[in-house]
Amino acid sequence: MFGTHTSCCVNAGCFSDAAPFNHLPVPKCPDQLKIQLTLFTRQGPKSGVRLTESNIPSEFHSNVKTIFVAHGWASSKKIRWVNDMKRELLKKGDFNFVQVLWHSRKINYAQSAADTRSVGAEVSNVAKQLVAKRLISPSHLWCIGHSLGSHVCGHTSRKYRFARITALDPAGPLFDADDGGLAKTDAAFVDVIHTNGNTLGTLRALGHVDFYPNKGGVQPACKKLLHIGENYFGGNICSHQLAQKLFTESINSPCKFRSDYSCRVPTSIPGSCTKCESRCQTMGYDASPHAAGGIFYLTTNSAKPYCK
Repeated sequence: MFGTHTSCCVNAGCFSDAAPFNHLPVPKCPDQLKIQLTLFTRQGPKSGVRLTESNIPSEFHSNVKTIFVAHGWASSKKIRWVNDMKRELLKKGDFNFVQVLWHSRKINYAQSAADTRSVGAEVSNVAKQLVAKRLISPSHLWCIGHSLGSHVCGHTSRKYRFARITALDPAGPLFDADDGGLAKTDAAFVDVIHTNGNTLGTLRALGHVDFYPNKGGVQPACKKLLHIGENYFGGNICSHQLAQKLFTESINSPCKFRSDYSCRVPTSIPGSCTKCESRCQTMGYDASPHAAGGIFYLTTNSAKPYCK
């Protein structure tokens, strides 16, 4: 346990390790984390421009959905899944796509877990300024995060409320209890895809809608990696990252990831599930706040295309 310590940061407020964060160190200030927000649009899908609270570039499109995408732990500047998602989203619509980079590669996991609060504060300040300048409305704000990035989205929207958060296998270690991580109260609509529950991710239901493809544990596409001796951990990494691929495929695929079953208990799938009728949810891009909420189970193919 950590004692009660507080750190105050310029433009980000003060952070302490008081409950519910007493199992984590105090976050570093945003200026220590090398946070970089880069804007991409259909007109500049490869040549991004820097976006800050004080510098909103002319390339920013007014009155369109603005999607912040946050990576997880141990990521570098070249993140393939973010680029893949950017390509598909900008093909789908005229969005402002904002890549959120932060320093999480060479520091310990507990510190990175704590720092999700600082990154969230930085992103929320930019979002708030976009709305204050009447470039967009709060209904245009969407945050997509993978692993620790899911909790970045949660802390972002607690500071300035977003319309939607999509959490891609939110990190479980140090967040696998009701301890300040992502929650469905964080945004108007929170949808979650679980692909490596109880290992790198969590099986705990966190959103208005929680999807558990293939029961939410080790994924069929990754099971072969579990049988390669020293690479046992690779099956979990593969499963953890599969949430990125499932969501990215859902953006433009004519095949929709329609859930087959509505469930009561995430640790008892399909045992606690019943066949869906007309109100089942669709996983990924097309998840909707206007359809049924709760826990949903579906199966996927073991290779691309994943949608059945």
